[in-house]
Amino acid sequence: MKKILILLFFPIISSGQIPDTLPYLYKNRTTLEKTLVNNVINKALSTEITDTTESRWNSAFFAILYLNKNSPWIENRIRYATTVMHKRSTNLQRGLLELIYGHYPQKFDKEVLKLLDETTDSKIFSMCAHYLLQSDSNNKAQIIGFMKSKAVDVVNDPWMNQLNMHLHKTVDTFPAITAFLQPDYLPNNVLMISIQRKNRDYPGIVLIRDKFGNFLKDESGNYFSVAQIARSLSGLPGYLTNGNTPQGILRMDGYGISKAGAIGPTTNIQLTLPMELNAQHFFKDSLSDSIGTVQQYASILPDAFKKHLPMYESFYAGAAGRYDIIAHGTTVRPTYYNYKPYFPFTPTLGCLCTNETWNDETGMRLESDQVKLVNAVEKAGGPDGYVIVINIDNAKKPVTLDEVLPLLKMAGQQ
Repeated sequence: MKKILILLFFPIISSGQIPDTLPYLYKNRTTLEKTLVNNVINKALSTEITDTTESRWNSAFFAILYLNKNSPWIENRIRYATTVMHKRSTNLQRGLLELIYGHYPQKFDKEVLKLLDETTDSKIFSMCAHYLLQSDSNNKAQIIGFMKSKAVDVVNDPWMNQLNMHLHKTVDTFPAITAFLQPDYLPNNVLMISIQRKNRDYPGIVLIRDKFGNFLKDESGNYFSVAQIARSLSGLPGYLTNGNTPQGILRMDGYGISKAGAIGPTTNIQLTLPMELNAQHFFKDSLSDSIGTVQQYASILPDAFKKHLPMYESFYAGAAGRYDIIAHGTTVRPTYYNYKPYFPFTPTLGCLCTNETWNDETGMRLESDQVKLVNAVEKAGGPDGYVIVINIDNAKKPVTLDEVLPLLKMAGQQ
């Protein structure tokens, strides 16, 4: 069953020109759903957690998130898992924390606090801290106290660095994004600008700029844009594995085709984080063969953002080992998320995702914003440049093109 879950989201890379794709579903979605419920969730949760069943439980955690599934029995079994998680592996702890962060907020504070106290793993500590921060502001002082007692390295440890920023941030600030929209910003690069809310429950939009500094327009003279979601299934901060798409700069690096059932066969756009590969790959003109530095990353930020710490999230996500973030479509049934603010969009493992619709009977793709996005990138010069993921504010509504038009005008775009 673990193989089924890996194939839901694991991408197969193929760079170069736009690959040919067959617009058909890879899997029967009804059959897949029954398999996940009966053979993954129900079977795993019916067992005790042991060394031999941990991986099955982890698969069930993911399936519950993917299907947005809940019942009194499932919640009772998850409660059992939280009471023993401090004795289990970090893999089990991570999978369970991803599930309860978004699925069961404020229900397991006591158990998570015990794990936070006992763990020596920076990632697990950070995940515990973010879970506790959802329920009680008084937890902030307690978490800071734990960090001091453990003598954590808030400078060089990427998880502690980012958690420390979250703990000490007193107010949200959102500098004007016009600096990223200037025609001369990162010249000779195609740019994908994904404008999001801080609250990723609400979809953003994506615009495309060509190598000459011009944002693409359609045949009617209107700026090209499609809606794009940057929310993950867990909803955790972007520096954590499988969290939301991290804010900041990513490298755009070719096209790909995924064999993953949840992503589907539509051409995707391959992305890499700072620190994921090396400095020459990410910064292009770097003469260094090192992994890269925060100073190098700061050098490609506009001046107004060099001291804006949230824009460093992509750097620390890469430093913390995140990878396989891409811009892709979706074959996931939106009905799983009927009552979520982002419906009919479907969350991912932290990628940028556009909307697609599919016919269940024929398996044919009906509509695809992902095809529109890929065609726009190709028209702008191809997938060779950068992606800017930026939170414009924290309003509780989708981002619209009308909000962005005045910013484009201020940036000197015609």
